[in-house]
Amino acid sequence: MKKTAGFTLIEVLFASVMMTIVAGIVLYLSSTILNSWQGATEKLTLDSEAQIVLDYMAQDLEGAFFGNREEAWLISNKVSENSLWLRFFTPAMDRDRTNPGDLNAVSYRLLPIEPINATATTNGLSSLYRTVIEAEKTFEDFQGKLESAAESDFLDTSDAQSIGWSFLLGNIVSMDVKYFVRNLSNNGELELEQMVGPNLRFPGEGVEKPAMAEISITILSTEGTRRLEAVVEGLDSTLDVSEIINENGRTFSRQIILLGRPL
Repeated sequence: MKKTAGFTLIEVLFASVMMTIVAGIVLYLSSTILNSWQGATEKLTLDSEAQIVLDYMAQDLEGAFFGNREEAWLISNKVSENSLWLRFFTPAMDRDRTNPGDLNAVSYRLLPIEPINATATTNGLSSLYRTVIEAEKTFEDFQGKLESAAESDFLDTSDAQSIGWSFLLGNIVSMDVKYFVRNLSNNGELELEQMVGPNLRFPGEGVEKPAMAEISITILSTEGTRRLEAVVEGLDSTLDVSEIINENGRTFSRQIILLGRPL
Protein backbone atom coordinates (compact mmCIF):
# COMPACT_ATOMS: atom_id res chain seq x y z
CA MET A 1 0.00 0.00 0.00
CA LYS A 2 1.44 3.38 -1.10
CA LYS A 3 1.79 6.08 1.60
CA THR A 4 0.51 9.63 0.90
CA ALA A 5 3.05 12.41 1.54
CA GLY A 6 1.92 15.17 3.99
CA PHE A 7 3.02 17.74 6.57
CA THR A 8 3.75 16.81 10.11
CA LEU A 9 2.20 18.76 13.00
CA ILE A 10 5.60 20.35 13.77
CA GLU A 11 5.92 21.61 10.21
CA VAL A 12 2.42 23.09 10.27
CA LEU A 13 3.09 24.85 13.57
CA PHE A 14 6.45 26.18 12.31
CA ALA A 15 4.82 27.51 9.14
CA SER A 16 2.08 29.19 11.20
CA VAL A 17 4.64 30.87 13.46
CA MET A 18 6.64 32.10 10.45
CA MET A 19 3.50 33.49 8.80
CA THR A 20 2.59 35.29 12.02
CA ILE A 21 6.07 36.82 12.24
CA VAL A 22 6.02 37.91 8.59
CA ALA A 23 2.51 39.36 8.98
CA GLY A 24 3.64 41.27 12.07
CA ILE A 25 6.65 42.71 10.23
CA VAL A 26 4.48 43.74 7.27
CA LEU A 27 1.93 45.35 9.62
CA TYR A 28 4.66 47.24 11.47
CA LEU A 29 6.23 48.50 8.24
CA SER A 30 2.83 49.50 6.88
CA SER A 31 2.01 51.39 10.08
CA THR A 32 5.39 53.15 10.04
CA ILE A 33 5.02 54.15 6.40
CA LEU A 34 1.45 55.36 6.98
CA ASN A 35 2.49 57.44 9.98
CA SER A 36 5.38 58.93 8.01
CA TRP A 37 3.06 59.72 5.10
CA GLN A 38 0.51 61.32 7.41
CA GLY A 39 3.24 63.36 9.10
CA ALA A 40 4.60 64.56 5.76
CA THR A 41 1.09 65.42 4.55
CA GLU A 42 0.38 67.32 7.77
CA LYS A 43 3.65 69.23 7.44
CA LEU A 44 2.90 70.11 3.81
CA THR A 45 -0.57 71.30 4.79
CA LEU A 46 0.80 73.56 7.54
CA ASP A 47 3.41 74.93 5.13
CA SER A 48 0.75 75.74 2.52
CA GLU A 49 -1.61 77.36 5.04
CA ALA A 50 1.16 79.49 6.52
CA GLN A 51 2.40 80.60 3.10
CA ILE A 52 -1.10 81.70 2.10
CA VAL A 53 -1.41 83.87 5.22
CA LEU A 54 2.08 85.35 4.91
CA ASP A 55 1.59 86.02 1.18
CA TYR A 56 -1.63 87.94 1.87
CA MET A 57 -0.01 89.97 4.64
CA ALA A 58 3.10 90.68 2.56
CA GLN A 59 1.08 91.93 -0.41
CA ASP A 60 -1.12 94.11 1.78
CA LEU A 61 1.62 95.59 3.98
CA GLU A 62 4.13 96.17 1.19
CA GLY A 63 1.56 98.35 -0.54
CA ALA A 64 0.33 100.13 2.60
CA PHE A 65 -0.21 103.88 2.36
CA PHE A 66 1.00 106.25 5.06
CA GLY A 67 -0.61 109.68 4.79
CA ASN A 68 0.95 113.00 5.72
CA ARG A 69 -2.03 114.06 7.81
CA GLU A 70 -2.47 113.38 11.53
CA GLU A 71 -5.23 110.81 11.06
CA ALA A 72 -4.30 107.20 11.79
CA TRP A 73 -3.09 105.21 8.79
CA LEU A 74 -1.97 102.06 10.57
CA ILE A 75 -3.11 100.70 13.93
CA SER A 76 -1.84 97.48 15.48
CA ASN A 77 -3.12 96.21 18.83
CA LYS A 78 -2.08 92.98 20.52
CA VAL A 79 -4.27 92.16 23.49
CA SER A 80 -2.82 88.71 24.25
CA GLU A 81 -1.03 85.77 22.63
CA ASN A 82 -4.21 84.73 20.81
CA SER A 83 -5.84 88.11 20.18
CA LEU A 84 -4.54 90.71 17.73
CA TRP A 85 -6.08 93.43 15.55
CA LEU A 86 -4.20 95.06 12.68
CA ARG A 87 -5.81 97.56 10.29
CA PHE A 88 -4.40 99.89 7.66
CA PHE A 89 -4.94 101.21 4.11
CA THR A 90 -3.64 99.49 0.98
CA PRO A 91 -4.64 98.80 -2.65
CA ALA A 92 -5.68 95.19 -2.03
CA MET A 93 -4.81 92.86 -4.89
CA ASP A 94 -8.20 91.11 -4.66
CA ARG A 95 -10.28 94.30 -4.50
CA ASP A 96 -13.31 94.81 -6.74
CA ARG A 97 -11.75 96.62 -9.71
CA THR A 98 -15.12 97.40 -11.28
CA ASN A 99 -15.73 100.08 -8.63
CA PRO A 100 -13.93 103.44 -8.56
CA GLY A 101 -10.98 103.95 -6.23
CA ASP A 102 -7.91 101.86 -5.46
CA LEU A 103 -7.42 102.25 -1.71
CA ASN A 104 -8.96 99.77 0.71
CA ALA A 105 -9.20 99.59 4.48
CA VAL A 106 -7.89 96.12 5.38
CA SER A 107 -8.23 94.37 8.73
CA TYR A 108 -6.50 91.29 10.14
CA ARG A 109 -8.24 90.07 13.27
CA LEU A 110 -7.02 87.19 15.43
CA LEU A 111 -9.72 85.94 17.81
CA PRO A 112 -9.98 82.96 20.20
CA ILE A 113 -13.08 81.65 18.43
CA GLU A 114 -14.01 78.64 16.31
CA PRO A 115 -13.37 79.34 12.62
CA ILE A 116 -16.89 78.81 11.27
CA ASN A 117 -19.50 79.31 13.98
CA ALA A 118 -17.54 82.02 15.88
CA THR A 119 -18.15 80.43 19.28
CA ALA A 120 -15.45 80.93 21.92
CA THR A 121 -12.71 78.31 22.00
CA THR A 122 -11.77 76.50 25.19
CA ASN A 123 -8.49 74.99 23.99
CA GLY A 124 -6.49 78.21 23.61
CA LEU A 125 -6.50 78.20 19.80
CA SER A 126 -7.49 81.17 17.66
CA SER A 127 -8.70 81.92 14.13
CA LEU A 128 -7.46 84.64 11.78
CA TYR A 129 -9.83 86.73 9.68
CA ARG A 130 -8.99 89.13 6.85
CA THR A 131 -11.49 91.76 5.75
CA VAL A 132 -11.17 94.06 2.73
CA ILE A 133 -13.43 97.13 2.61
CA GLU A 134 -14.24 98.29 -0.91
CA ALA A 135 -12.70 101.57 -2.08
CA GLU A 136 -15.85 103.72 -2.11
CA LYS A 137 -16.84 102.69 1.41
CA THR A 138 -13.23 103.13 2.54
CA PHE A 139 -13.22 106.72 1.30
CA GLU A 140 -16.59 107.55 2.84
CA ASP A 141 -16.43 105.69 6.17
CA PHE A 142 -12.81 104.98 7.10
CA GLN A 143 -10.35 107.59 5.85
CA GLY A 144 -9.70 109.84 8.83
CA LYS A 145 -11.87 107.58 11.00
CA LEU A 146 -9.78 104.40 11.23
CA GLU A 147 -9.14 104.85 14.94
CA SER A 148 -12.82 105.30 15.80
CA ALA A 149 -14.05 102.46 13.56
CA ALA A 150 -15.70 99.62 15.46
CA GLU A 151 -14.57 96.04 15.13
CA SER A 152 -18.01 95.12 13.80
CA ASP A 153 -17.45 97.53 10.88
CA PHE A 154 -14.83 95.06 9.64
CA LEU A 155 -15.94 91.70 11.07
CA ASP A 156 -19.42 90.92 12.35
CA THR A 157 -18.95 87.78 14.42
CA SER A 158 -22.73 87.36 14.70
CA ASP A 159 -23.09 87.03 10.93
CA ALA A 160 -22.19 83.63 9.46
CA GLN A 161 -21.66 85.14 5.99
CA SER A 162 -19.23 87.75 7.30
CA ILE A 163 -17.33 85.06 9.19
CA GLY A 164 -17.20 82.75 6.16
CA TRP A 165 -15.99 85.42 3.75
CA SER A 166 -13.30 86.72 6.11
CA PHE A 167 -11.91 83.45 7.48
CA LEU A 168 -8.26 82.92 6.60
CA LEU A 169 -6.75 80.36 8.98
CA GLY A 170 -7.61 78.39 12.13
CA ASN A 171 -5.69 76.32 14.71
CA ILE A 172 -3.42 79.28 15.54
CA VAL A 173 -1.49 79.04 18.81
CA SER A 174 -0.04 82.56 18.68
CA MET A 175 0.65 85.41 16.28
CA ASP A 176 2.96 88.38 16.64
CA VAL A 177 3.74 91.46 14.54
CA LYS A 178 6.92 93.38 15.32
CA TYR A 179 7.76 96.73 13.74
CA PHE A 180 11.19 98.21 13.01
CA VAL A 181 12.44 101.71 12.17
CA ARG A 182 15.70 102.74 10.50
CA ASN A 183 18.07 104.79 12.66
CA LEU A 184 21.62 106.01 12.22
CA SER A 185 24.17 104.06 14.23
CA ASN A 186 27.18 105.63 15.96
CA ASN A 187 29.30 105.00 12.85
CA GLY A 188 26.73 106.68 10.59
CA GLU A 189 25.16 103.54 9.10
CA LEU A 190 21.44 102.87 8.90
CA GLU A 191 20.31 100.11 11.26
CA LEU A 192 16.96 98.50 11.93
CA GLU A 193 15.73 99.00 15.48
CA GLN A 194 12.65 97.29 16.91
CA MET A 195 9.88 99.58 18.10
CA VAL A 196 9.04 99.09 21.76
CA GLY A 197 5.65 97.73 22.78
CA PRO A 198 3.05 95.47 21.15
CA ASN A 199 0.79 98.35 20.08
CA LEU A 200 1.36 100.84 17.29
CA ARG A 201 -0.52 103.84 15.93
CA PHE A 202 0.94 105.68 12.96
CA PRO A 203 1.25 108.58 12.99
CA GLY A 204 1.56 108.96 16.76
CA GLU A 205 3.43 111.05 19.27
CA GLY A 206 7.13 110.27 18.93
CA VAL A 207 6.42 107.43 16.48
CA GLU A 208 8.53 107.18 13.34
CA LYS A 209 7.21 105.54 10.19
CA PRO A 210 7.98 101.82 10.46
CA ALA A 211 10.35 100.56 7.78
CA MET A 212 9.79 96.84 8.26
CA ALA A 213 7.38 94.42 9.89
CA GLU A 214 8.16 90.89 11.05
CA ILE A 215 5.23 88.47 11.15
CA SER A 216 5.44 85.32 13.28
CA ILE A 217 2.65 82.77 13.43
CA THR A 218 2.49 79.40 15.22
CA ILE A 219 0.01 76.84 13.85
CA LEU A 220 -1.06 73.56 15.43
CA SER A 221 -1.57 70.44 13.32
CA THR A 222 -4.83 68.51 13.21
CA GLU A 223 -3.33 65.74 15.35
CA GLY A 224 -2.10 68.34 17.84
CA THR A 225 -5.57 69.86 17.99
CA ARG A 226 -7.11 66.46 18.77
CA ARG A 227 -4.57 65.85 21.53
CA LEU A 228 -5.10 69.33 22.93
CA GLU A 229 -8.87 68.83 23.05
CA ALA A 230 -8.31 65.54 24.91
CA VAL A 231 -6.39 67.46 27.59
CA VAL A 232 -8.97 70.25 27.84
CA GLU A 233 -11.85 67.77 28.12
CA GLY A 234 -10.01 65.77 30.77
CA LEU A 235 -9.79 62.65 28.62
CA ASP A 236 -6.03 62.28 28.94
CA SER A 237 -4.20 63.63 32.00
CA THR A 238 -0.84 62.30 30.84
CA LEU A 239 -0.50 64.93 28.11
CA ASP A 240 1.06 68.35 28.66
CA VAL A 241 -0.13 71.37 26.67
CA SER A 242 3.36 72.81 26.11
CA GLU A 243 4.65 69.43 24.93
CA ILE A 244 1.73 69.08 22.50
CA ILE A 245 2.48 72.51 21.01
CA ASN A 246 6.22 71.78 20.78
CA GLU A 247 5.64 68.44 19.07
CA ASN A 248 2.71 69.38 16.81
CA GLY A 249 3.06 73.12 16.28
CA ARG A 250 5.16 74.94 13.70
CA THR A 251 6.23 78.58 13.70
CA PHE A 252 6.56 80.54 10.47
CA SER A 253 8.07 84.01 10.09
CA ARG A 254 8.50 86.57 7.36
CA GLN A 255 10.04 90.02 7.20
CA ILE A 256 8.07 92.54 5.14
CA ILE A 257 9.46 95.84 3.88
CA LEU A 258 6.97 98.67 4.40
CA LEU A 259 7.38 100.90 1.38
CA GLY A 260 4.89 103.36 2.89
CA ARG A 261 3.87 105.26 -0.22
CA PRO A 262 2.43 108.64 0.84
CA LEU A 263 -1.07 109.76 -0.10
